[in-house]
Amino acid sequence: MTKVDWEKEMTQEDFLEGLHRTQQIYSSPGQLNEWRNKGWLPELQRRSCPGRKSPVYVWDERAVEQALYLLDLLQVSRADHWVSLALWLRGYQVDFAPIRQRWLDSIDAYLQTFTQGKSDDPLDNINDVVYQPGGMKSKWEHTPTRHRPEPLRRLGVEKYAQWTELFWDALLVPDLNEAMFAEVLAALQTIDTSDGDTQLPGEFAESFLPWLRILQEVLAMPRLREVIERATPEAWEQARLDYETLCEFCRTFFAPTIQTHPKGVFLLQFVGFGFYLVPVALAIQYRGYGQWIDDAITWANEFITDPDLQAWIAEQLAQRRAESPG
Repeated sequence: MTKVDWEKEMTQEDFLEGLHRTQQIYSSPGQLNEWRNKGWLPELQRRSCPGRKSPVYVWDERAVEQALYLLDLLQVSRADHWVSLALWLRGYQVDFAPIRQRWLDSIDAYLQTFTQGKSDDPLDNINDVVYQPGGMKSKWEHTPTRHRPEPLRRLGVEKYAQWTELFWDALLVPDLNEAMFAEVLAALQTIDTSDGDTQLPGEFAESFLPWLRILQEVLAMPRLREVIERATPEAWEQARLDYETLCEFCRTFFAPTIQTHPKGVFLLQFVGFGFYLVPVALAIQYRGYGQWIDDAITWANEFITDPDLQAWIAEQLAQRRAESPG
């Protein structure tokens, strides 16, 4: 047994006392034990203590950081899945299996809704969901004009239904055939680029198709599900780090805005965006397009270190502090 290092470690009792003294937050050993049983807090480490026959049980600095972060999370939400995901996104050790399963369950729910769980003719199933009586198109037709979203009002019900079907085809069908891509090309060429009747040039639409194929390869839900099932722990950790890097960039760039919003707002955004972006980052790396992420990180680092941008951020921060001296 190693000796306790009081400069870097503390007992659970010391933690609770310091928490109440500095942050006026009350917690109890029973609550900490409950959260530890849920896997939200690490186990206490057994140490020897000079002058005492019995050992002491302590947390190190990392465990204390995790406990403080957990208290912030619990002020926003106490949902088990949300708290576990938030802890994992910050790099703390939690049981990853339920987090991974939640991603799989979410994808399965979409596949069941739009394809009825059938893999033989998914395009026909999606078509039924959009066009069958009582389906999406029928509901839009009976929606009062003032309540229709702008794209629906601009395109009209028929064109909007077509675009919706194409969107779900690309997202839910793992392999689109040439006829399907031809439909996408035709739809692209009908997009207005202004308030007039100007249409996208055919060359632009055709050059977009290779990108659409790549995006469909990465983002189609059946393919994404395959990646989530097969990815190694190392691949997951890299995806988490990529997302953490993106968040660091956003925290720096949006620092003036962040100061004026409660901490809970950004915890919700951090976890909410992470739920969707981490699997995407995982799939991008898994499919061999990791250079996209590397290039984006390089660009972001160069952008955020630009002297003019740093001066602007400092000016905005000073202005916010002057406007909100409290």
